[in-house]
Amino acid sequence: TSPTCQTCSVSDLGDPVVDGDPSVCAEGETTLFINGGTVCYNGTSPGSTAVYHCGEGHEATSSENNVLCQHNGVWSSLMDCTLQDGIAFILNNYFNTTYPQIQHQHQ
Repeated sequence: TSPTCQTCSVSDLGDPVVDGDPSVCAEGETTLFINGGTVCYNGTSPGSTAVYHCGEGHEATSSENNVLCQHNGVWSSLMDCTLQDGIAFILNNYFNTTYPQIQHQHQ
């Protein structure tokens, strides 16, 4: 017999909040607003993906913002969007608005 696949839990992606930015998700994706950001996911069955987008003033707790629903019903990794250090946020915001061409060169 083939192994049964379990679905991943949406609640594992983050604690939902009421408000967020729905514009970061593509058509057909489901939007989950979490504290400090938005998660866009295309399902909860194995092979489904979720992408974290942290809002302004927040940073990811992981370098990997794409997660995969695995066959055992567990997301490959999880993260949060935490408040950015005050000085780092001010400097990052300053350089992105004063020298926007630098940001575009690295994308």
